[in-house]
Amino acid sequence: MTLRGAGPWYSVLGGRHPTDRKRAAGVYGKYVPGGGYTGGIRSHEAGGPSRNVTLRDFAIIGDIRERMDDDQVNALGGAMSNSVVDNLWLENTKVGAWMDGPMDNFTIRNSRILDQTADGVNFHTGVTNSTVTNTFVRNTGDDALAMWAQNVPNVNNSFTHNTIGVTLLANHLVSYGGRDIKITDNVTADSLTNGGGIHVANRYPGVQGATGVQGTWTIARNTLIRNGNSDYNWNFGVGAIWFSALNEAFQNPTINITDTDILDSSYAALHWIEGQTTGINLNNVRIDGAGTYALQVQAPSQVSFTNVRASNIAQSNPIHNCVGAGFQITQGAGNSGWYTPTPYCGPWPAPQWGGGPTSPPPTTPPPTTPPPTTPPPTGNLAAGRPVTETSHTDVYAAPNAVDGNPNTYWESANNAFPQSVTVDLGASRTVSRVVLKLPPASAWQTRTQTLSVLGSTTGSSFTTLKASAGYTFNPASGNTVTVTFTASSQRYLRLTVTGNSGWPAGQLSEFEVYSS
Repeated sequence: MTLRGAGPWYSVLGGRHPTDRKRAAGVYGKYVPGGGYTGGIRSHEAGGPSRNVTLRDFAIIGDIRERMDDDQVNALGGAMSNSVVDNLWLENTKVGAWMDGPMDNFTIRNSRILDQTADGVNFHTGVTNSTVTNTFVRNTGDDALAMWAQNVPNVNNSFTHNTIGVTLLANHLVSYGGRDIKITDNVTADSLTNGGGIHVANRYPGVQGATGVQGTWTIARNTLIRNGNSDYNWNFGVGAIWFSALNEAFQNPTINITDTDILDSSYAALHWIEGQTTGINLNNVRIDGAGTYALQVQAPSQVSFTNVRASNIAQSNPIHNCVGAGFQITQGAGNSGWYTPTPYCGPWPAPQWGGGPTSPPPTTPPPTTPPPTTPPPTGNLAAGRPVTETSHTDVYAAPNAVDGNPNTYWESANNAFPQSVTVDLGASRTVSRVVLKLPPASAWQTRTQTLSVLGSTTGSSFTTLKASAGYTFNPASGNTVTVTFTASSQRYLRLTVTGNSGWPAGQLSEFEVYSS
């Protein structure tokens, strides 16, 4: 069956029964007697899904003003295999597309889903080899794009190249259970309440055993902006990317999260809750701005981190962890800004906002020097160590100051002195000298920066090791300055800049720390 209009501006389906409010406009496949599909156009075959359905170039504008979960007043529903939805505009229904399987090879593409009282799309129960792609979703009253493998496995489904904004109550992108799921190349922005950006979970009825999180998951090249929010039932924040194993522990899936930007998160950037999760691998992930923590750990897990770089984390301690050694971290190369061996466990802080970017920044190459697992016994003690900052501009973040490459640099926000960078040596070390560098290129003209050096053993209370003074960086001498001070045992070294004659910001390409 093909139902094709003249475009969503011209061909519009609408209407709702004036007294029987559970009857409304919609297009449904696989009508099952007693199944509750009480309105709309139906295409069905006895005993199986509708097949070879094409829905194109029209709008369904509903009149759904409340959420009644027993009423099937969705724009699209039922089961449609080998079918395509292309260029539809779905607005003011309960769910844009609630698809009940078993069904296979179903595609929604090039569409707009707006102002739903519940989900934007839900692949529910035995949906396989199906996708939502190149679709815009805004202002849903529950999950924007969801998969729910209730009692029957969902397999090899994907959400790709979608743009999602202003999601109320739940998540932008989620799969409750499922095998071999792909969530790639999406942009999400603005969680309103009780949800995050990307959620992987063994939650909700019927998600366990064969229907649970299994196989290989690909979560790649997504950009998450201001994702996560406060959950008013839990009274704490939900992370931008979060994991739950409420029904049962993960059964050793492989979940690869790669090439992802997590920007200006409302609470934590990464979050684990409710049961044991395993098989999670993060590679080339940028965390820039978080209202609370880089990592919020409320359940055990096994997670590997490679080229995971965090900056602008509101809390000085980047990890909240009350499960201790049950949260197992494997570190690869290139990590910075998110790790501490002594996580915080205590009351939830109020979020602090405004530290992250307002738009996706250009991609920054990962640091070239992997962080050592223990502080080096000699040489530059700061090389590759975790580093935080008061601010940075564009791609010039603090990890550039400990990456061993003098041509990359940290630059703070302009006209906002004082500014500082703080490096964590991993353990208290005897220190007596720092070497500060700017890029040696001749384009960097001579400049004097007014700065001081502070130290701390705890990361919270700092003492002055070298009082504020002006230091001149001259290209003729390699743009290098050495600052010496009385030897003392410190774990955290902080450089505070209060002036710069060459540019109205703190600038530093290398922050080297030495014992002698």
